[in-house]
Amino acid sequence: MKVILLAMTMGISLICLAHTTVQRQEIHARSVGMTLCMDTVVPLFEDQLAVLLATMYSGKNALEVDDCLKNLDEDCHLSANQKAYWKSYLYYNKSLYFKNILNDEPAAKENIQHALEQRLKGAATSEDYALIAACYAFSIQFADRAAWGGIATKVEECAKKALALNPNNIRAYYALASHHFYQPKGNGSWAKAEEYALKGLRCKTGVETGFYSPHWGKMHLYELLLQLYRVENRAEDAAKIEEIIKRTR
Repeated sequence: MKVILLAMTMGISLICLAHTTVQRQEIHARSVGMTLCMDTVVPLFEDQLAVLLATMYSGKNALEVDDCLKNLDEDCHLSANQKAYWKSYLYYNKSLYFKNILNDEPAAKENIQHALEQRLKGAATSEDYALIAACYAFSIQFADRAAWGGIATKVEECAKKALALNPNNIRAYYALASHHFYQPKGNGSWAKAEEYALKGLRCKTGVETGFYSPHWGKMHLYELLLQLYRVENRAEDAAKIEEIIKRTR
Protein backbone atom coordinates (compact mmCIF):
# COMPACT_ATOMS: atom_id res chain seq x y z
CA MET A 1 0.00 0.00 0.00
CA LYS A 2 2.84 2.39 0.85
CA VAL A 3 4.40 1.94 -2.59
CA ILE A 4 1.10 2.49 -4.40
CA LEU A 5 0.31 5.68 -2.48
CA LEU A 6 3.72 7.14 -3.16
CA ALA A 7 3.78 6.20 -6.82
CA MET A 8 0.43 7.90 -7.39
CA THR A 9 1.75 11.25 -6.13
CA MET A 10 3.34 12.07 -9.48
CA GLY A 11 -0.07 11.83 -11.14
CA ILE A 12 -1.71 13.95 -8.43
CA SER A 13 1.00 16.59 -8.71
CA LEU A 14 0.70 16.75 -12.51
CA ILE A 15 -3.07 17.13 -12.34
CA CYS A 16 -2.67 20.08 -9.95
CA LEU A 17 -0.03 21.67 -12.17
CA ALA A 18 -2.17 21.24 -15.27
CA HIS A 19 -5.24 22.67 -13.52
CA THR A 20 -3.29 25.79 -12.56
CA THR A 21 -1.88 26.15 -16.07
CA VAL A 22 -5.31 25.84 -17.69
CA GLN A 23 -6.81 28.40 -15.35
CA ARG A 24 -4.03 30.84 -16.08
CA GLN A 25 -3.70 30.57 -19.84
CA GLU A 26 -5.62 30.08 -23.09
CA ILE A 27 -4.40 26.88 -24.73
CA HIS A 28 -4.28 25.90 -28.40
CA ALA A 29 -3.22 22.51 -29.80
CA ARG A 30 0.27 21.94 -31.19
CA SER A 31 2.15 18.84 -32.33
CA VAL A 32 3.63 17.86 -28.96
CA GLY A 33 1.33 19.56 -26.53
CA MET A 34 0.06 23.09 -26.37
CA THR A 35 0.96 26.55 -27.56
CA LEU A 36 -0.60 29.84 -26.51
CA CYS A 37 -2.05 33.03 -27.98
CA MET A 38 0.49 35.77 -28.63
CA ASP A 39 -0.82 37.95 -25.79
CA THR A 40 -0.26 35.29 -23.12
CA VAL A 41 2.81 33.96 -21.36
CA VAL A 42 4.07 30.79 -23.03
CA PRO A 43 4.31 27.97 -20.46
CA LEU A 44 7.43 25.88 -20.15
CA PHE A 45 7.54 22.70 -22.21
CA GLU A 46 7.05 20.53 -19.14
CA ASP A 47 3.89 22.46 -18.23
CA GLN A 48 2.51 21.72 -21.67
CA LEU A 49 3.17 18.01 -21.18
CA ALA A 50 1.54 18.20 -17.74
CA VAL A 51 -1.80 18.97 -19.41
CA LEU A 52 -1.56 15.78 -21.46
CA LEU A 53 -0.47 13.71 -18.48
CA ALA A 54 -3.27 15.07 -16.32
CA THR A 55 -5.74 14.02 -19.01
CA MET A 56 -4.23 10.55 -18.96
CA TYR A 57 -4.36 10.20 -15.17
CA SER A 58 -7.87 11.56 -14.77
CA GLY A 59 -9.46 10.23 -17.95
CA LYS A 60 -7.86 6.77 -17.97
CA ASN A 61 -6.70 7.16 -21.55
CA ALA A 62 -3.08 7.33 -22.76
CA LEU A 63 -3.82 8.03 -26.43
CA GLU A 64 -2.79 11.69 -26.33
CA VAL A 65 0.46 10.80 -24.59
CA ASP A 66 1.11 8.13 -27.24
CA ASP A 67 0.55 10.74 -29.96
CA CYS A 68 2.93 13.07 -28.18
CA LEU A 69 5.60 10.38 -28.06
CA LYS A 70 5.34 9.97 -31.84
CA ASN A 71 5.40 13.71 -32.49
CA LEU A 72 8.46 14.31 -30.34
CA ASP A 73 10.63 12.61 -32.95
CA GLU A 74 9.44 15.10 -35.56
CA ASP A 75 9.82 18.23 -33.42
CA CYS A 76 12.75 20.17 -34.87
CA HIS A 77 12.91 22.49 -31.84
CA LEU A 78 14.26 19.78 -29.54
CA SER A 79 17.79 18.40 -29.56
CA ALA A 80 18.31 14.63 -29.66
CA ASN A 81 19.12 14.66 -25.95
CA GLN A 82 15.96 16.61 -25.12
CA LYS A 83 13.82 14.23 -27.18
CA ALA A 84 15.29 11.24 -25.35
CA TYR A 85 14.76 12.88 -21.95
CA TRP A 86 11.12 13.81 -22.50
CA LYS A 87 10.26 10.49 -24.15
CA SER A 88 11.73 8.72 -21.12
CA TYR A 89 9.74 11.02 -18.83
CA LEU A 90 6.51 10.24 -20.66
CA TYR A 91 7.14 6.49 -20.58
CA TYR A 92 7.90 6.80 -16.86
CA ASN A 93 4.54 8.44 -16.31
CA LYS A 94 2.80 5.84 -18.47
CA SER A 95 4.29 3.15 -16.24
CA LEU A 96 2.90 4.91 -13.17
CA TYR A 97 -0.46 5.17 -14.90
CA PHE A 98 -0.66 1.50 -15.88
CA LYS A 99 0.48 0.29 -12.48
CA ASN A 100 -1.58 2.52 -10.21
CA ILE A 101 -4.60 3.58 -12.25
CA LEU A 102 -5.28 0.53 -14.43
CA ASN A 103 -3.51 -2.08 -12.28
CA ASP A 104 -1.90 -3.46 -15.45
CA GLU A 105 1.49 -4.67 -14.22
CA PRO A 106 2.77 -6.10 -17.55
CA ALA A 107 2.10 -2.78 -19.31
CA ALA A 108 3.69 -0.88 -16.42
CA LYS A 109 6.81 -3.04 -16.61
CA GLU A 110 7.00 -2.61 -20.40
CA ASN A 111 6.76 1.18 -20.17
CA ILE A 112 9.37 1.58 -17.43
CA GLN A 113 11.72 -0.50 -19.57
CA HIS A 114 11.03 1.85 -22.51
CA ALA A 115 11.79 4.78 -20.20
CA LEU A 116 15.15 3.32 -19.26
CA GLU A 117 16.01 2.40 -22.86
CA GLN A 118 15.30 5.95 -24.04
CA ARG A 119 17.54 7.59 -21.45
CA LEU A 120 20.37 5.08 -20.90
CA LYS A 121 21.77 5.69 -24.38
CA GLY A 122 23.77 8.90 -24.47
CA ALA A 123 23.10 9.94 -20.87
CA ALA A 124 25.48 12.73 -19.96
CA THR A 125 23.81 15.45 -17.89
CA SER A 126 22.71 15.72 -14.28
CA GLU A 127 19.08 15.62 -15.42
CA ASP A 128 19.68 12.47 -17.46
CA TYR A 129 21.08 10.59 -14.49
CA ALA A 130 18.40 11.86 -12.11
CA LEU A 131 15.63 10.57 -14.39
CA ILE A 132 17.41 7.22 -14.84
CA ALA A 133 17.65 6.91 -11.06
CA ALA A 134 13.92 7.61 -10.68
CA CYS A 135 13.11 5.01 -13.35
CA TYR A 136 15.28 2.39 -11.68
CA ALA A 137 13.68 3.17 -8.31
CA PHE A 138 10.22 2.50 -9.74
CA SER A 139 11.31 -0.53 -11.76
CA ILE A 140 12.57 -2.50 -8.77
CA GLN A 141 9.04 -3.71 -7.93
CA PHE A 142 8.84 -5.54 -11.28
CA ALA A 143 12.20 -7.30 -10.93
CA ASP A 144 12.99 -10.71 -9.49
CA ARG A 145 14.10 -10.62 -5.89
CA ALA A 146 17.63 -11.66 -6.89
CA ALA A 147 17.95 -8.47 -8.96
CA TRP A 148 16.89 -6.03 -6.24
CA GLY A 149 20.37 -5.43 -4.90
CA GLY A 150 21.79 -4.61 -8.31
CA ILE A 151 18.95 -2.23 -9.14
CA ALA A 152 19.28 -0.50 -5.76
CA THR A 153 22.96 0.07 -6.49
CA LYS A 154 22.08 1.59 -9.87
CA VAL A 155 19.62 3.99 -8.22
CA GLU A 156 22.30 5.18 -5.81
CA GLU A 157 25.00 5.43 -8.47
CA CYS A 158 22.88 7.36 -10.97
CA ALA A 159 21.43 9.75 -8.39
CA LYS A 160 24.83 10.49 -6.91
CA LYS A 161 26.31 10.98 -10.38
CA ALA A 162 23.51 13.51 -11.02
CA LEU A 163 24.35 15.31 -7.78
CA ALA A 164 28.07 15.27 -8.56
CA LEU A 165 27.28 17.11 -11.79
CA ASN A 166 24.87 19.48 -10.04
CA PRO A 167 24.44 19.36 -6.23
CA ASN A 168 21.12 21.24 -6.48
CA ASN A 169 19.23 18.75 -8.61
CA ILE A 170 15.93 18.27 -6.77
CA ARG A 171 14.96 15.36 -9.03
CA ALA A 172 18.03 13.38 -7.99
CA TYR A 173 17.02 13.85 -4.36
CA TYR A 174 13.50 12.71 -5.23
CA ALA A 175 14.88 9.51 -6.77
CA LEU A 176 16.93 8.81 -3.63
CA ALA A 177 14.10 9.68 -1.26
CA SER A 178 11.53 7.56 -3.06
CA HIS A 179 13.96 4.65 -3.36
CA HIS A 180 14.64 4.62 0.39
CA PHE A 181 10.96 5.05 1.22
CA TYR A 182 10.23 1.79 -0.59
CA GLN A 183 12.64 -0.08 1.72
CA PRO A 184 11.78 -1.71 5.09
CA LYS A 185 11.83 0.73 8.01
CA GLY A 186 14.15 -1.36 10.18
CA ASN A 187 17.30 -0.75 8.15
CA GLY A 188 17.16 3.04 8.53
CA SER A 189 15.91 3.68 5.01
CA TRP A 190 12.93 5.76 6.10
CA ALA A 191 15.22 8.14 7.97
CA LYS A 192 17.30 8.44 4.79
CA ALA A 193 14.14 9.05 2.76
CA GLU A 194 13.25 11.97 5.02
CA GLU A 195 16.81 13.30 4.92
CA TYR A 196 16.97 13.24 1.12
CA ALA A 197 13.48 14.75 0.77
CA LEU A 198 14.35 17.67 3.04
CA LYS A 199 17.64 18.24 1.22
CA GLY A 200 15.79 18.23 -2.07
CA LEU A 201 13.26 20.78 -0.88
CA ARG A 202 16.11 23.17 -0.12
CA CYS A 203 17.10 23.07 -3.81
CA LYS A 204 15.74 25.29 -6.52
CA THR A 205 13.05 23.54 -8.58
CA GLY A 206 14.91 23.91 -11.88
CA VAL A 207 18.61 23.26 -12.37
CA GLU A 208 18.61 24.85 -15.81
CA THR A 209 16.50 27.77 -17.00
CA GLY A 210 15.79 26.79 -20.61
CA PHE A 211 12.31 26.39 -22.08
CA TYR A 212 12.82 22.62 -22.42
CA SER A 213 14.49 22.10 -19.03
CA PRO A 214 12.66 19.99 -16.40
CA HIS A 215 11.42 21.54 -13.18
CA TRP A 216 9.31 18.77 -11.64
CA GLY A 217 10.11 17.37 -8.21
CA LYS A 218 9.11 19.81 -5.49
CA MET A 219 5.50 18.70 -5.12
CA HIS A 220 6.56 15.08 -5.42
CA LEU A 221 8.84 15.49 -2.41
CA TYR A 222 6.11 17.15 -0.37
CA GLU A 223 3.74 14.29 -1.20
CA LEU A 224 6.42 11.75 -0.33
CA LEU A 225 7.01 13.38 3.06
CA LEU A 226 3.28 13.45 3.72
CA GLN A 227 3.01 9.72 3.07
CA LEU A 228 6.07 9.02 5.19
CA TYR A 229 4.74 11.00 8.15
CA ARG A 230 1.36 9.31 7.88
CA VAL A 231 2.87 5.82 7.81
CA GLU A 232 4.98 6.70 10.87
CA ASN A 233 1.93 8.23 12.64
CA ARG A 234 3.65 11.61 12.92
CA ALA A 235 0.40 13.58 12.86
CA GLU A 236 1.88 17.00 13.64
CA ASP A 237 4.54 16.75 10.91
CA ALA A 238 1.96 15.43 8.45
CA ALA A 239 -0.36 18.35 9.18
CA LYS A 240 2.43 20.86 8.49
CA ILE A 241 3.23 19.29 5.13
CA GLU A 242 -0.46 19.07 4.25
CA GLU A 243 -0.83 22.78 4.87
CA ILE A 244 2.18 23.55 2.68
CA ILE A 245 0.72 21.41 -0.12
CA LYS A 246 -2.62 23.24 0.11
CA ARG A 247 -0.89 26.63 -0.09
CA THR A 248 1.30 25.53 -2.99
CA ARG A 249 -1.66 24.29 -5.03
